[in-house]
Amino acid sequence: MVTEDTKIAILGGRGMLGSDLTSICESQGFRVEVFDLPEFDITDPRQLQEALNAAQMIVNCAAYTNGMRANGSCTSARILFLTAARIDPTSRPTLRTP
Repeated sequence: MVTEDTKIAILGGRGMLGSDLTSICESQGFRVEVFDLPEFDITDPRQLQEALNAAQMIVNCAAYTNGMRANGSCTSARILFLTAARIDPTSRPTLRTP
């Protein structure tokens, strides 16, 4: 159950979607912690696990947005997608290992 005491971690919280979501959550009184580049790397399992442990709810808004390079090479976009897909959707946030 989500209450005002629920701490929400927003991955990619400085991007277009993440910053809008952060503003909305904060305006509703939620405690929000933003994780984003350059200090947070979603592809680093240790950093991702720390982010998952920081909150009761995690919202992944991270995206690969390097414009034209994203069209030419999908490697970084795939890494981001596959890393985010390993987030365990159970009530206790943990990172699934392959």
